[in-house]
Formats: sequence, C-alpha cells, structure tokens
Amino acid sequence: MSTETGFASANPAVEEPSGKSSCHTGMNLRFELNNDLRSMSLLITQLIDPLEQMQLFLKVEQDRIQIALQEALTNAVLHGNLEMDSELRQEDEQVYTQLAAVRQMIWPYCDRRVHVTATFTSDRVKYIIRDEGPGFDPNSVQDPTTVGNVGRVGGRGLMLIRSFVDDVSFNAQGSEITLVKYTSRENTMPAQTAQPDDLVVSADVLLFEFDEP
Repeated sequence: MSTETGFASANPAVEEPSGKSSCHTGMNLRFELNNDLRSMSLLITQLIDPLEQMQLFLKVEQDRIQIALQEALTNAVLHGNLEMDSELRQEDEQVYTQLAAVRQMIWPYCDRRVHVTATFTSDRVKYIIRDEGPGFDPNSVQDPTTVGNVGRVGGRGLMLIRSFVDDVSFNAQGSEITLVKYTSRENTMPAQTAQPDDLVVSADVLLFEFDEP
C-alpha cells in the first residue's frame, strides 16, 4: 500500500510576451486535486504562498483567505464530487464520514477531480474552483445564523467564504465557485483590474493518489 502524496509537476513554464517589460505584475497557476482530503493542505500551501511572496496582504488577511479556500475545496470534494448531503452529517457524523470514504473508491465519484485556477495581480487575487459533480443552487443554502439553523452544520462553510473574501460568485450549474479578494477597498472597480500578462506561470499539478490495499 502506498501512502505517498504530493504534487507531480514538471518545472513551471514562464512565458514573457515579447516587447514587454521584465517587471512582473502577476501570475497564473492551475492545479488538479483528487478527492482525498489528506492532500488538500499541500494544495492550499501552493495557493497561499504567492500572497506572501508578492506581499499582497497582511498575515491576518492571508489566514482568512486560507480558511475560505479550505471551505471551498472541501465543499467541492464532499458536496460536489462525492455528492454528500449535509443532512446526513447532521443526523450521523460517523455514517457521513464512512460513506464519503466509500465513495472515494467507487465509480463515478472516484474518477472526478477538482480543478483550481489561481490568478495573482497587484490589486487582487482570484481563485476559481470547479468540481465535476452535478452542481447545486447556492440560493437554497439556509442561513446558519438564523434562530432555527444555529445548531445545524449546513451552510457554515459558505458563510465563512462570503465573510472572508470580497466577491463570491457561482456558475449557472453551481459546480464552480469564484473567490476574489482585493488588496485594498480602492481596487474594487472592474476598470481597475490588472492583467497578469507580464508573467504567466502555468503549473499543471496532479496530486498523487492514495492507493488502498
């Protein structure tokens, strides 16, 4: 049985358009994640490190972005690819966990992946997270802060995501979420968007699978 996990990738390709300045203003990263939550921390590190390298946010803001990513990726795996229902978790946490483990190994769930694109520029960071599940209606998620839902587990992840980043949007199917965090409140207008065209780092990454006996 192999328990190795990590990122498998060739050296990232750096592309600089001819005739442009060598002063880099941003980068793009692409990743692919399997459905084993044990691999997620490695991916999140890759998604957060550029924030510190480019000095885009204070540490407290980086921590909030990390929590938002953790919740979004967990939702993509559990509720998206594995189609796990929060109601089951509400009823029996142990049964919920066991079913998730089983679905990681059986078709069609085991073949699904989570696709992540990260764009870093001087005025914002944008993460696009897409799963291969059937999608959902984000408007159907109940508010966990209302009196009747305070003790329920469903909806808390989405609430944290919306609290810790500036813009949250979904595609029509509900299988893709986009998170945007601006470096300052002055950079919230679309016209001010900086394009990462001076440096494009394409890191197509696949995490190793955990092989079960």
